[in-house]
Amino acid sequence: LQRDNARGLAAPQLGESLQVMLIHSEDCTTPWLAVNPRVTRYSKVLVEDWESCLSVPGYLGLVARPRSVKVEYETASGELRGGILRGDRARVFQHELDHLHGVLYTERLFSWSPL
Repeated sequence: LQRDNARGLAAPQLGESLQVMLIHSEDCTTPWLAVNPRVTRYSKVLVEDWESCLSVPGYLGLVARPRSVKVEYETASGELRGGILRGDRARVFQHELDHLHGVLYTERLFSWSPL
């Protein structure tokens, strides 16, 4: 993640058919693993921001996503965790969750630009 300045990675990006993602958002000092993640509630307020992706190198896309999300996931040891994510952490969680559902950010674009 650090080498590519990535903020998250989902198992399907590595060719693995697993419901697992790793998050390392700007407001997160240590990467964390989410197994079987899901969003249980989305805020009604959408925020537009630029996103990029290791699966679509060389481009940025303007994507609107809910500002906050209530999530549940398991840790690597099977412990159930959850909470409300806001800001960059919420955006990265949703971006990586899209990968687990076979959706790329390019399917949610308002605008795009080459890097």
